Amino acid sequence: MVDVEDKLFWITGSGWPSDAYGYVFLGRAVRDIGKALFPDEWTGHEMAMPEPYPHDIFFVDGEERTEPKPLFWIEPPSLTTLERVLLENHKDVRIERTAPPSRRPILTEEQYMVALLTIEKINPLRVSARLRAATVKQVIEHALRDGKIKFALLPARGGDFITQTQAFWWNIPSSTHRWKRCQMSPADPYSTAFSGAGFMHVFVDGADLKSITESVKKPEAKADTPILKSSNETYAAALALLPSRPKGGSRAFEAYCAEHGISTPMARQAYKSLGETRGRKRS
Repeated sequence: MVDVEDKLFWITGSGWPSDAYGYVFLGRAVRDIGKALFPDEWTGHEMAMPEPYPHDIFFVDGEERTEPKPLFWIEPPSLTTLERVLLENHKDVRIERTAPPSRRPILTEEQYMVALLTIEKINPLRVSARLRAATVKQVIEHALRDGKIKFALLPARGGDFITQTQAFWWNIPSSTHRWKRCQMSPADPYSTAFSGAGFMHVFVDGADLKSITESVKKPEAKADTPILKSSNETYAAALALLPSRPKGGSRAFEAYCAEHGISTPMARQAYKSLGETRGRKRS
């Protein structure tokens, strides 16, 4: 699940500092690049999009293509997941519970089917949104790492920007923590914390951002000319599918990716990342 503070930060811009002196806050840079890359699809909710709901646990042999398991087979933790699906997407639903102290949800057969259909409807939307977010982050991270976008840091109290930053601070295995609140500590740029004492807001150079934004805008395609996805996009798509992957190892994941139009080499490359390194908040 996505933290409420994450939703407020990315969807409403809560806590975002103002742009100044030609610098643009990293959160707004994400919006600009997102709209340039995905002019028709970008919603602004991508960076706070939850992972897809679990789905394979509700089907015989762990495959969504098979029959759903009977409701009486579903274990209590999975019932709680189904309850969450219903409450998050069907506000008027009323779910009975067992007596205290267990208070487990009791679903009807109809509620069970509604939950499974909801998962089937919601998951592709979440996968697509997370793919867009992953693509935007990748574009910005590479531009920062390669020095194509200069960046500066602004103390939480405001004031002058710190411009003595280094592009290689972005040459790290994972920058997931930095996208949590778009902050970094100049004293410890490789910290995997996302906020805390000494952390500052990340801003990018406005002129550089405009240049990158223009370069990634997709040209209007002719009606008879299909647009092929780049390897970066398909790899990011495969990564976005990992949280909802079916059981069965790499072969099952490759088949799952194939259903989403992703090639086997890209699926294998993404699956290998599971064995690699995967933010805590500094007090």
